[in-house]
Amino acid sequence: MMQRFSKACYLIVGATAALLAIGCSNPAQNAIYAQVPGSNRPISTKTPNDGQYTLYQVTQFNEAGQPADAKVIITYHLPRGEPIGFRWVSDRSQFWKPDAAMRLEAFAGDHVNDLGHITSVTEKYYWANPSDWGHYWTVEPAFGVEKSLLMQGH
Repeated sequence: MMQRFSKACYLIVGATAALLAIGCSNPAQNAIYAQVPGSNRPISTKTPNDGQYTLYQVTQFNEAGQPADAKVIITYHLPRGEPIGFRWVSDRSQFWKPDAAMRLEAFAGDHVNDLGHITSVTEKYYWANPSDWGHYWTVEPAFGVEKSLLMQGH
């Protein structure tokens, strides 16, 4: 009985270590720089390198949690250290109205894009590295398993 328990513990520890090694060494894990709404990812950050940064809109996800309809909004070439992300904007003159809603703006360096109102619970926006975007979503389910094993939230 104790031998089976020890083997099970070794198996769990080994699987966790393997998933951590995959997650820690995978460059696609850093493909997404900012996301809204509702995420553990930041709403804004600074660009880590010179390069292309693309704004994506996703309104549907498949069963594996991968985008079913990613739409490219715009791509900018930005130098390292530029601000990139999202901010919520409200019209103060409309605050008193029951249907007043906040608009979402995406920014990258000096560029600002008005994205309007979020109209669906599945609508999400991402600033991402376009060369790693597709690869990120092929390994994202592995991150979910890793987080589940480590009892971390998404």
